Amino acid sequence: MKKTQWMLYTKRADFNELAARFSISPVLARIMINRGVPPEKIGTYLHGTLDDLPDPGLMKDLDRAAEILIRKRDEGKSVRVIGDYDIDGICATYILTVGFRSVGIRADYDIPDRIRDGYGLNVNLIRKADEDGIDTIVTCDNGIAAIDEIQAAKDLGMTVIVTDHHEVGHDGNGAEKLPPADAVADPKQEACSYPFDGICGAVVAWKLVGVLYRKCGIPEEKWREFLPFAAIATVGDVMPLREENRIIVREGLKAVAATDNPGLCSLMELCGLVPSEITAYQIGYVIGPCLNAGGRLESAKIGLRMLLETDPEKAEQAAVHLKELNDERKKPGSRRRENWRTRRCWWSISRTAMRVWRASSPDGSGKNITGPASSSPTARPRTASRVPGGPSKVITCSMRWRVSRISWSGSAAIPWRQGLR
Repeated sequence: MKKTQWMLYTKRADFNELAARFSISPVLARIMINRGVPPEKIGTYLHGTLDDLPDPGLMKDLDRAAEILIRKRDEGKSVRVIGDYDIDGICATYILTVGFRSVGIRADYDIPDRIRDGYGLNVNLIRKADEDGIDTIVTCDNGIAAIDEIQAAKDLGMTVIVTDHHEVGHDGNGAEKLPPADAVADPKQEACSYPFDGICGAVVAWKLVGVLYRKCGIPEEKWREFLPFAAIATVGDVMPLREENRIIVREGLKAVAATDNPGLCSLMELCGLVPSEITAYQIGYVIGPCLNAGGRLESAKIGLRMLLETDPEKAEQAAVHLKELNDERKKPGSRRRENWRTRRCWWSISRTAMRVWRASSPDGSGKNITGPASSSPTARPRTASRVPGGPSKVITCSMRWRVSRISWSGSAAIPWRQGLR
């Protein structure tokens, strides 16, 4: 039998000197160096405070976004925040909605339904905002990939601000594909000089409120009141606990213990948590699943309304509802219910796609469609075509006719990008 030989991976550094400088053991110094913490950042890693956070103004377009919002406030325009249905999107929507209202902006919110709308900004939400007389849309935790949707909003004369943290798409030549928004704040943009791009959507939203408050002369202490929700989102969205994320979570857990938010306090009490002893584990495996349960089984707006509610009794009712949904989600049959909702939506999309795909061919058989499509069930049709008398559609099918994406540019709309998150 061959003897196993273990090789110790290590980076070179003066571990004894680092240990003496930061009052830690040489072993801990070695671990941090091996995990990619540079020597000059060990002090911040161990003892960083909120004063060590990067200036929000370093993020591309945040200044421009704040200036647009102040102008819209002065003009009396309506602003709608459109978030996402997970914990990061809920917290980001809460931060922006409360932050905007606190400076006098006429702001409301909308969150897409996970099954009916799918992820992120879509034509349905834009049309609804236009019908409601909304002048400006601000996305959070989504929007960086919604190029066609944002163009549709611009065609309607709307102002659009994108705040997101997801990867930026690229074209065939490797150039960035940015949405045609009036301001795009995403630390993963190539032109963004923000020093750390591993933050979540709620932190990007928090940074925007920070710049807005600074321009409106609001003390920084008021901005830091959103810290608990930035921390909850960071943990719940599984961001790496490095650099500023580590500071946000460490200081944010202390802020959660001192929060006076009625909804969050009620939820912690119902879950049997002691605020002064809250941990990242409890955020990730107790609070987070409750906030996510609303979007999975009913609506993410339940969790958002709980956080926004100022009446303790109503906040407690919303918290009880969320807790019940999460308890139901953990039961054996609830997974079938959740999967059934998804399958039902997929079946509806697939049937419609097949009708459209077949109607797109001259003889209605699905043959002779322009592009690399065929009538073979093993093909991967990818075609843009117009159904006579109907809207233009772009259909992408995968093996066995399962539709992976449908986007509409006509008067009708169907949910797309329906993957479980």
